[in-house]
Amino acid sequence: MGYDSYARQNDTLSDREKEAMLFEKMRGRVMLAKDMHEFAIDRVRILADLGRFWSHVATLAADKDNRLPQALRASIVSTAMAMLRDLDDERP
Repeated sequence: MGYDSYARQNDTLSDREKEAMLFEKMRGRVMLAKDMHEFAIDRVRILADLGRFWSHVATLAADKDNRLPQALRASIVSTAMAMLRDLDDERP
């Protein structure tokens, strides 16, 4: 039942709204991880999820078929790479 209502809600959202929700979710996960013990398994999972997220963001922004302006794509890739470097510093 929960999944069905989630799917229906997601069908009514624009792609932009879905992207915004995903970035907000990732921001919330950063805030959760910040307060956890360095070796807490949930923190390690969050950091792994964030690494995958930013890696996908960089890959999608760098894709030659991406229709965003080149300068914006470069900025997104740069931001994603900075986030990945920061995550590397945080991993146990």
